[in-house]
Amino acid sequence: MPKGVVILKSIIHPDQALKQYLSHLSIPLSKPQQQHVLRIVEGLIVGNGRKTLSHLYAQWVDAPDASAVADFLRVSTWSEQSLDKRLGEINLADVIERVQRGGSSPVVYVSIDDSTSSKDKDTHALEGVDWQHDHNASGRNTPKYKKGMVHVSCRVQIGNHSVPFAYRLYLRAKTVRNLNRGRAKEERLRFQTKYQLVREMLQQLQPLLPKEWRVYVLFDSWYASAKLLKFVRRQGKRWFCLGAIKSNRILDGKRLSQWNKDLKHKHYDSVELKQ
Repeated sequence: MPKGVVILKSIIHPDQALKQYLSHLSIPLSKPQQQHVLRIVEGLIVGNGRKTLSHLYAQWVDAPDASAVADFLRVSTWSEQSLDKRLGEINLADVIERVQRGGSSPVVYVSIDDSTSSKDKDTHALEGVDWQHDHNASGRNTPKYKKGMVHVSCRVQIGNHSVPFAYRLYLRAKTVRNLNRGRAKEERLRFQTKYQLVREMLQQLQPLLPKEWRVYVLFDSWYASAKLLKFVRRQGKRWFCLGAIKSNRILDGKRLSQWNKDLKHKHYDSVELKQ
C-alpha cells in the first residue's frame, strides 16, 4: 500500500446473509481459509476505490496481514472451475424458484459476451495476462493492443431477475504454449476458441432450465457463426438465437452486403410471424 494512504476501517463483523450464502457453496476449505474467502467477498462489496488485497484487508477491524490471504490464494487446493460451476447453479436455482412461484413459463434470455480486464503494460507475473487486441481503440487498418485478460461470460435473465451463470478465461494459442512450457504434462492447458468456451457454458446451462421454457441466446456479431447457430438449435425446439451478424457472412453463396443490392426494387411478400 502506498505510503501516506489511510483507509478507514469500515467492517467490524461479516454480513450474516453473505456468510450463510457462502456456506451453501460447500467449498472444501478449513475454517481459517473460509474466513479469508468471507473477508475478500465482503471487502469487494463494501469497499470503494482500489480492490487490491491490501486495500480489502485494510477495511477490516480485525484481520491478519494481507500476506496471509496472498498465501491462501496461491497454495489452496480448491478448483476455481468447480467453484464457478457451483456458484452458477445456486444463482440459477434461486431465480428459477422465485419465478416458478408465480406459476408462469417465462422467456429466458442468455447473454454471451466477453470483456478484457486491463493491466499495466509491464505486468508479466500474472498467468493469463498477455497482449490483447483492443477493438475500441483500433481503426480499420491500425490495430491496437493492450495488456490484459479476456473473460467470456454467460449471464441469464428470467423476468426481472438477472444473474451471472458462468465465465471462462480465454487464452490465445500462443499464451497457452508459453504457459505449458513451465507445467508438468498432466497440468498442461488446452487451447479453446471462444466458440468452444461458449459451447461449454451452454451445455452446462441446458439441463438446468425447465424444458417448457423458451430460451433466447443473445450475442453480438463477433460470435455469430454457423457452428454456434446450429449448436443452439440442437438444444431443443424452444431454443433460439438473437444476434447481430457481420455483412461479410455468406448466405446461400452470397455475402450479406450484396443481398440488399440485389433485392433492391424487387417485390416483397408481407409475412407476419406469430408466437
